[in-house]
Amino acid sequence: MPEALMTSAEVADLLGVSKSTLSRWRTLGGGPVEVEDALVWLTPTTPRYRRPLLMSFLVGTAA
Repeated sequence: MPEALMTSAEVADLLGVSKSTLSRWRTLGGGPVEVEDALVWLTPTTPRYRRPLLMSFLVGTAA
């Protein structure tokens, strides 16, 4: 079964932030990029987020 990956647009929508905020978090740290291995790069310009790890991040921030 293929790994569940989310695009930046999907993650930004889910978190209620802009894609530029998500990009800034990737550059400066913060948000879901702080979850180890949550971010993968398909190409040097194509980030994807692992859905299960992103959901773990969301559960952790809600607690």
